[in-house]
Amino acid sequence: MRVTTRTSPDGIEVTEYDREQFLDEVWEYKPGEHLSLIGPTEAGKTTLGYQLLGATTTPKLQGVVLVMKPQDETAVKFGKENGYETIRSWPPAKMTGPWSKKPRGFTLWPKTDFHQDHGIYRTRMAQYQQFNRCFADVYRRGNRILFADELAAICDELGMREQVVNMYSRGRSQRAGIWGATQRPVEIPRLAYSSAHHLFLAHDPDEQDRKRFGEIGGGIDPKLVDAVTMALPQYWWLYLRRKDRTLCIVRA
Repeated sequence: MRVTTRTSPDGIEVTEYDREQFLDEVWEYKPGEHLSLIGPTEAGKTTLGYQLLGATTTPKLQGVVLVMKPQDETAVKFGKENGYETIRSWPPAKMTGPWSKKPRGFTLWPKTDFHQDHGIYRTRMAQYQQFNRCFADVYRRGNRILFADELAAICDELGMREQVVNMYSRGRSQRAGIWGATQRPVEIPRLAYSSAHHLFLAHDPDEQDRKRFGEIGGGIDPKLVDAVTMALPQYWWLYLRRKDRTLCIVRA
């Protein structure tokens, strides 16, 4: 059931939606649009990101999930439920034959080597090489969504800030969308705020993190955003769609 709640100091009403209702009635996506999910640890970024991918990607608009963790049960479960093929390197192998079927997407999961001497270094190098190839290919070919679940880590640990900035700033013209999720908003490029067509913000008690809401722009009042997000329970999200200034709350 849809309800409204007063959450701003000025008494502005913000509509709330259940997760499924939001996906059915509010969510809409065009190829090349960018998305940012910003919230602290345990806010539910990965879960919401996967739900959005599940509602958006098709064999004609494929998703690519970048996985950095040595183990990730959520990624495995999502891939099985949504027909994503797990691959260790990019590009994926070409499928041939009369029965070959194009998947809805790929989970790019370079092989980890943390248990060996110098394993972290080799793992980071492998992740950089494969992710870098993926970024370049998605940008060149278009009609794909690149989901970076650890945006700050990709920028800083892998040294791929330039690739991320390029995708946020130029990807739309190529119909290549980047979806970035992070718990460290002060460490990601400003474009993740100012150039995202879709923004999902969770409650964040860190004042320094919330100051970045002022960089959203597009006529969106940062004081209103701050007031709404401060009142959100865990796993709830404030959704902002830039093109028509849609603003609503997505419940768990």
